[in-house]
Formats: sequence, structure tokens, C-alpha cells
Amino acid sequence: MIKISDLRHYTNRIKYIFFQKVFNYATSDIYNTKKFTEFNENSELVILSMVQKKDMSMYLIAIKSLLRFLSVHKVIIVCDQNLTASDKSILKEHIEKLELYDAADFRHEKLPKGGCWERLAAIARFSNDYYVIQMDADTLTLTNPMEIIEATHKNTPFILGSEERFNKKITLLEMNEIAKGWISKGSNHVQVFCENELSNLTEMPSYKYYIRGCAGFAGFPKKSISTDELIHLSNVFYEKLNSRWLEWGTEQFASNLILSNLNDVAVLPLLEYTTPDNFNGKNTFLHFIGYLRFTSFLYQKLAVNFIKQMMSTKA
Repeated sequence: MIKISDLRHYTNRIKYIFFQKVFNYATSDIYNTKKFTEFNENSELVILSMVQKKDMSMYLIAIKSLLRFLSVHKVIIVCDQNLTASDKSILKEHIEKLELYDAADFRHEKLPKGGCWERLAAIARFSNDYYVIQMDADTLTLTNPMEIIEATHKNTPFILGSEERFNKKITLLEMNEIAKGWISKGSNHVQVFCENELSNLTEMPSYKYYIRGCAGFAGFPKKSISTDELIHLSNVFYEKLNSRWLEWGTEQFASNLILSNLNDVAVLPLLEYTTPDNFNGKNTFLHFIGYLRFTSFLYQKLAVNFIKQMMSTKA
């Protein structure tokens, strides 16, 4: 007998695949939009992303929708191993000042492999010379992101928020108590277990605060993060969690912890920088995070509208 939960899972999976295929077809004109060429040699701002093959269309929509508002020095892509030479050629055709690196270029024997750790290691390397915006491929900038522009001009960090109660700094002890409650209710996610260790962080005394944000869109000021700091943080939590530290989800925790303890960190306004379930027609930025990505025609509709704008200005 098929369980109702299994039936619901398969139904949702079919629905997701349907919306995904329709999205890819409807947004295929992104490949016909003009190359972005308006870079600024004097800017100290770069946009960095990790991209895999299935995200090509989404990435081009995301990066072009953001670039139109910012004065950027260059774009950096950390390439997943499944990106082909043809894929890389297409990306170069659409972004004039683009640097492509293999994920393996940022692997370190003292850091976890995979789980976006190569992306964070790349941020650490490039933030020595630039302000680095980390941008996921499943994002869309709808209107002028004034908070982002202000942060980059002031060289101050920003975090994409997750929910109202975490829309500010809290102490490590406060986050620890919240995580304890989640674990007592059965949560087994590695990020929660990381957060459950925050009240006993004697090895890193300079860390005093935590913001439970999302690593999908974040601003790292120039010289705000280093490879040595990442290695130290990773070593500390590996000692606490052993092999669980190698699971997917620890990179976001590390990103949150580092950014939360920088001066003047800002959590982006939740109503303006949000997920599609909070779409109100006035949002600045949407993150179509996995479980909300292909559940309706909203992503497709907004992406197609943006592509039409691009096409209307095509030279």
C-alpha cells in the first residue's frame, strides 16, 4: 500500500519537474540577450558565484539582473566539475570581464571538500583585494538594491535574513539555547548541531554574536575574511562534531558566524530581500531557494519580464 506521505512526495516531485521544464523553455531567450560590458576598472567590487551546469539559465538571469545596478570590477565563477567547455564559452559570451576557476583551485586539505566550501575559500582569497558579493544562481534582483550599494560603498558586510526573530545579532548563548530546543524536538540538521556548540566557543574568543542568515546572498568587505580564519574555525568545529562537520550545511554556518562578528554588519530588510512565498510586488530581491523554486509560475513570470526588458534594450 502506498503511504499518503510517499504519494505527496511523488506528486510534489512531478510538480517541481513540470515547473522546472516550463521555466527553462520560457526563459531560453536569456541566451539571446546582449553581453554585459559595463565594468569599472576603478571599482573594488566583485561578484562571485559557484555555478553548475543545470543552473546556467538561472545564473545568467541572476547575474545580469544584479549587474545592471552595480559598479563592478569583474565577475568570478567557481565552476562545478560538470560545467563543460561549451558552458564556459557561453558564459564568456555573456559577461565581458569574467574569470573562471575550477572548484579544485580552492580546495584545501584542512577544509571540508564540497558543500560550497570551495566557494567560501574563494571568497577568502579574493576578499584580500576586493569587496566580494556572494550570489547564488537562484536569485533575481527586481529593483535598485540601495542597501547593497550603500554597503559596498562603505565596505560594510551584509547578510540575507531568514526570519524575523533572526533579523538582528544575538549572543552565542541565545543561539545555543534556541538550537537546544530544536534538537530536543528532533532536529538533526548539522547547522543546528553547530549552533548548539556556540556557548562553548572558548577557542575563538573574538566571536561573540550570531545572525542566522542565508549564505545565498552575502557581502564580504575587503580584508574581512582569510583562509587562516577559515581553517581555524573548521578545526575547532571538527573537534566538536567530528565527521558531521563535513556535511552539507556547515559552510552556511561558517559564513553566518564570520559575518555576524564583523563591524557594522547589516541584515537586509526581510520584506525587501526575501523568498518567493513573501512576494508582494514591491520586493527588491528574491531568493528562489530550492524547496520554493519551482512550485508555481512566479519565478518564470518574473524572469521572463526581466528578459523582455533586456531584449528591448538590445543593440
